[in-house]
Amino acid sequence: MYDSPVSWGADLAALVRLTATGRLHPQIDHHLPWSRVGDALTMLAERRLRGKAVFHLGD
Repeated sequence: MYDSPVSWGADLAALVRLTATGRLHPQIDHHLPWSRVGDALTMLAERRLRGKAVFHLGD
């Protein structure tokens, strides 16, 4: 089902390229501090997370 991690690099590069050129528009639902990862997992399990969750490290 999943390819090896070696092949992920090309996929991630393609996603970055599509985002940078404006052809891919990821939906950011929440910006959270890293300390709230558990809250995001709860939201995901309860289907309350409709887009991506972005976690911030540090202050």
